[in-house]
Amino acid sequence: MSLRAGSIIMMGINNNVKSCHGSHKLWSKGYLFLGLMGMVFNAAAYNDSDSVPFNVTGSIYASSCTVTFPGDINLGTYYRQNISVAGANTSDIPVAVSLTDCSPFISKATASFSGTAYTEDAGYGSTLYANSIVGGAQDLGLQLFNSDPMVSLGNNANYVINIDPSTKSASLNMTARMYTPHGSPTAGDFSAAVTINFTYQ
Repeated sequence: MSLRAGSIIMMGINNNVKSCHGSHKLWSKGYLFLGLMGMVFNAAAYNDSDSVPFNVTGSIYASSCTVTFPGDINLGTYYRQNISVAGANTSDIPVAVSLTDCSPFISKATASFSGTAYTEDAGYGSTLYANSIVGGAQDLGLQLFNSDPMVSLGNNANYVINIDPSTKSASLNMTARMYTPHGSPTAGDFSAAVTINFTYQ
């Protein structure tokens, strides 16, 4: 707006100068100088007091996927003597968690695992989940890992899953099994609880 005002004033000054007679040439120059100075100062004063209102808008969306989980997993029944070797494990049981109907702007999901860590041997605390049954089978822990590539999903582990941009879905394919660190499992029941928390990017 100040630029438009300056242009109009400049045109008025130029017209006045052109209409002056030659005998008033010196006076005309002085008038032109003062007129220009006045224009500059007026424009500066106007700019200093300008107020420019503007609005800022934004949106926050809740990012999520629909998570489907098969529920309780049955690891099976085994004879103790069949896994009485250090590092032995029971049969691999596939566990699949599906993410579908993901929000359009989600490209990744991070699965965070938590549960009761194995405490019978602290060296296995980060890779095995403890048996939660009091008086249950001992020297046994739950081993959970991603199927491909094979990555341990023990307590406090994080695993990133890429969301398919065309289907807006993904699958976390895992394997669960009982594992004996020392090869001396006792007879008894076994149960372990694992919580998987998904965060999205």
